Parts: sequence; structure tokens; C-alpha cells
Amino acid sequence: TLVLGKTPSPLTGDMAVYSGVTLDNGDLLQGTSMSAKLEDNFWCRYPSPTQWCNMAYVFRQKPQDHLHPSQQWDKTVAASPGQSVRAHYKLNEVTRLWDQNVYIDGKLVSTLSTSIDERGRHFSLVLECAIGKCAAVPAHGWQDVSVVLNSADLSFKHSSSWGQGVTGGVMTTPDDGKTWNLTSLSMPETQLPHHIEQALTSFQVYGEG
Repeated sequence: TLVLGKTPSPLTGDMAVYSGVTLDNGDLLQGTSMSAKLEDNFWCRYPSPTQWCNMAYVFRQKPQDHLHPSQQWDKTVAASPGQSVRAHYKLNEVTRLWDQNVYIDGKLVSTLSTSIDERGRHFSLVLECAIGKCAAVPAHGWQDVSVVLNSADLSFKHSSSWGQGVTGGVMTTPDDGKTWNLTSLSMPETQLPHHIEQALTSFQVYGEG
């Protein structure tokens, strides 16, 4: 769950904060919170400069055709600083698609099902300056992050320094490595270089077997 901070000020570039799951084929599932100038923001046309635009979103590394473009997203919903945005990703055993649901303060607001028969590879917490030169991202936090693996892996947890002045982020497992939980992580104000994606951390979600 992402606890939204203030939007960047001045509002320049296209800044995104998200958790993401990268699949074997390169597809990136990302329940995204975005802040951008109106002329750069073709996802959300209505938020005020102080609100974030939130959506279920997928970026395809290898777009196939007009039915599977490089980008796809569902309904976009505005949210204000202090609100909680939770993204949930799960492989549906019946449809064999990845279901992506985005909740704001516990209410389902955006959903997307894509990427049939793909396997999860990495889980990340990310800041991204997608377009232009972005202003610094104000402080924000993550709470109650949980990753469930297909099999136990005691080496999965993040063990090195988070860097960037991050505090918290301790990961624990209640079941010997199959489920990993992160209770809280606080990110201070951060300035990203032009058009840069910075993963706070990237975990391998599934093993090779």
C-alpha cells in the first residue's frame, strides 16, 4: 500500500510512483500513481495539480498487435495526499491471466486482466520520471507490502541498504520463506535525474524451476 505524499511542485515532467511485477515476457504490471502537467497527462484530464492520477496499468515490452498495444490501462481515479493506494496482482488459475486491482482507501477503483500464461519474475517498488524533467518527489511511504512466492525461498528478502535516505523496510516471513511481508518503509523527498526510473528494490518473485 502506497500512502501518497504531496505532488511534486512545481509540476513539471511526468512522475510516477508504483509497485510493479515484471513477467517472463517483459510485461510490467504496475498499479500507478502519476503526477503530470495537464498537457503531458493523457491518462487523467481532471485532477487538480495537488492530486495524483491512479490506475491499473501494463507496459508491454513486446507489443503484439492492436489488441495488445505497448500500453494499456483501466479507469483512472484521482486521489489526494494522505490517501492510501493499494495494488494487488495475482495470476488467475482459471483464466490464466494476471488480474491487477487498484484500491483507494479500500475501495476498488481500477482493474485490468492481461498477460496470459506468463510467470512473475520480479517485484519492485519504483519512482519513475517518465517524461521531461521532473521536480523532486515529496516524502511518501509504503505500508503492509506482501509478496507470496510459488515456493519458499529464504534468500528472497531485501538484505542490503535501501539507500536514498529510506527508513524502515524490514522484511519478515511467517512461513519459512513462501510469504514475505514489509510493514513500513518511509521515502524522503527525492530528486530523480531526467527521464530516470529508480527501483527502490527489485526482488526475484519466482525461481527458475
